[in-house]
Amino acid sequence: MDVTVEIKVEKLNNTNFHVWKLKIELFLWLRELEYFIKDDSPTMDADKYREWCKNNQKAATLIGLSLFDEHLKHVQGVHSANEMRQYTLNLSNATLCSTS
Repeated sequence: MDVTVEIKVEKLNNTNFHVWKLKIELFLWLRELEYFIKDDSPTMDADKYREWCKNNQKAATLIGLSLFDEHLKHVQGVHSANEMRQYTLNLSNATLCSTS
């Protein structure tokens, strides 16, 4: 039996980082893309590297689509899902520090 589930992730804002982060991680796990937010490009042969690049791009796209436009400009030149994740962590830290 196939089950279709609609997944909605509210875009990252100044107040929802922890919920947003968990939902993005769950969504990436569902798509078997969680590895790409943990590590940058590993050493491997050319065929495996092409596959890694393709899946890394999928993970980065899912993260990017969950950001508001004001944040997208900061990750425009980023080359990996892990770098995008790092940007969101830095953004969260800056937001938490500025509100305390």
